[in-house]
Amino acid sequence: MHLTDEQLMRRVEGPLDAEAEAHLKGCAQCRAAAEETAAIWRHLPSELVEPSPGFDARLRARLDAEDERRQAGWFRWAWAAPSFAAALGLILVLATPASSERPVDDGDLQMLAELELLDDLDAAELVDVYSDLELIESLDGEEG
Repeated sequence: MHLTDEQLMRRVEGPLDAEAEAHLKGCAQCRAAAEETAAIWRHLPSELVEPSPGFDARLRARLDAEDERRQAGWFRWAWAAPSFAAALGLILVLATPASSERPVDDGDLQMLAELELLDDLDAAELVDVYSDLELIESLDGEEG
């Protein structure tokens, strides 16, 4: 069994118990891990660095200013979004050509069924769906 990371970090501060030290002398892998851990700890500062007086207040002020700047940018463009959407909608309506095709009636569907162009589809079902659509459109016309 090898030494744990916790044991390796405690060893930086001083020797471990006799059993762990004996294992460390006989295990090359744990010795290498202990040396690596010690090298890392040597490069870390021994004390925490205290921020300068007023650091917290200055940091908060900068963050608040940045937040206000971002919000101002958002509101500046907020009025343009509805106008842009309306203009885009108008362009799409004007750019879409009016359909010159006549609506399909029951006779057309029957003719297609007789010509066996709708082998994979049930022609009677298509006629029923088209009839239902005409009924819905007529009901919509009565409400308006």
